[in-house]
Amino acid sequence: MLLALAQAGRSDVIYEMARRTDHPSYGYQIAHGATTLTEAWDGPTVGKSQNHFMLGHLEEWLYLGLAGIGFRYDEAAETFGLSIKPAFPQGLEQVKAEHRIPAGLVRVGWTKGRSQRLSLGVDIPVNCTAEVTIPAPSLGTVKEHGVALDKASGIEIVRFEDGEALLRVHSGRYHFEVN
Repeated sequence: MLLALAQAGRSDVIYEMARRTDHPSYGYQIAHGATTLTEAWDGPTVGKSQNHFMLGHLEEWLYLGLAGIGFRYDEAAETFGLSIKPAFPQGLEQVKAEHRIPAGLVRVGWTKGRSQRLSLGVDIPVNCTAEVTIPAPSLGTVKEHGVALDKASGIEIVRFEDGEALLRVHSGRYHFEVN
């Protein structure tokens, strides 16, 4: 269920499921003493399995959906290709995540305040490339370390459509801002 929601661009629904504490929700289970996913949405209050996969777990969504960290190994090139496409649910102002792959540590962190100004930091390990997707009203509103994208070093603009910039970057540390 979580994977289907994330693939359909509905991370907002998953975020609401995660932060609620009324029945039925993940928060309800935690509020009633669960330390793992329980078999029933009623959590530990109904006497069913206290360690059950049920409808899927949030951990994958936290990394792949919310922080947007995806990767695949390219055997022919002996390197990793990364995809960074975070979700930005309404009401959530900050996310930080890191994931260790054999090539090194992938980091993603973003903040989005009430002003809707987006700040996105991305660390790409050595010998890796990444496609980074950034929501923006136009390419001109996106900067990397204060420099316009068309003048920023090591960034290839793949395309801009439907309010998203798709960029290709290589190993390094990037800091994008959208005004």
